[in-house]
Amino acid sequence: MAKQPPHHERVAWRKAMDLAEQVYRLTQRFPESETHRLTRQLAEAAAALPGRTVLGEAGASRSLEAGLLHLETLLLLAVRLRYLAEAEAGPVLALLHSVPETAAATHVPPSPPAAPPTAPSRSAPPVAPTRSAPPAAPTPSRPAVRDRRTPAPETHALDRLVVDGCNFLGRAAGYDLADPASRDRLLLRLQEYAHEHPGHRVAVFFDGQRTSRQVVGGVEAHVTSGQRPADDVIVDFLRGLSPPDRPRALLVTDDRNLSRRARDQGVRSESVVWLAEKLTPQPPFQGGARREPGMPRAELSEWEEFFRQPPQRPK
Repeated sequence: MAKQPPHHERVAWRKAMDLAEQVYRLTQRFPESETHRLTRQLAEAAAALPGRTVLGEAGASRSLEAGLLHLETLLLLAVRLRYLAEAEAGPVLALLHSVPETAAATHVPPSPPAAPPTAPSRSAPPVAPTRSAPPAAPTPSRPAVRDRRTPAPETHALDRLVVDGCNFLGRAAGYDLADPASRDRLLLRLQEYAHEHPGHRVAVFFDGQRTSRQVVGGVEAHVTSGQRPADDVIVDFLRGLSPPDRPRALLVTDDRNLSRRARDQGVRSESVVWLAEKLTPQPPFQGGARREPGMPRAELSEWEEFFRQPPQRPK
């Protein structure tokens, strides 16, 4: 195996590579209309950063800072266009802001070349060395990169949401585990969540009698058979994720044992209350600008009346 270049061992270069990988993963879910526009610009800006860190450590810090500002602008634009959620872009931006500080800390200015030694004169007597004062301590110089006062970056951005459906229905206010309508309402709320967070892949698991899997409205709904509990199926699902994907996944459950098993797989967990607050529907606007999704009440009453009527036999 060929020996790796020295810059592969530098912290700034590795951070820039991690940043480029995260940006590439985020842009995979952008609309196809942005393939040759914002998606391409983000990918090119992110791919140029590792090389700019090497130039930055060599003294070209302006090139590095210009590349970082360009990438930051593109990411913020993606958030404004709702291609990325703020929760997704936040950790990536924090990692972006930490790259120049790392590069500045590892930059060592080149030392001037040493003067060639001169041959001693034979006629002149040797001069005894004189004791000189100890050199003064060097004054630390401030790095050229400004301090952005950003929080410590998280390891990965969230892009996969896994929900323990039965646990949610049994614990969340306004839901009933024994009511099929509650499960339908949860699926509807999760579809709204998937629509508002297009970068998140949503999966929900329910206990049932027959194994099934269905994807509707961006939500992957799993129903397990009575032979295996949903907890075991969820753990198998998390175990099937690749190691880089597990830290970006989040399990929603109040089951402590299931949360511990998820952490053993490198997956974080959140409470049912955390998700229930995010799934709370917004109040409808006055004047009919926004209404609760679903069938209008008048139309629903017509269907109910239709099904209450006894079937008529043909004469």
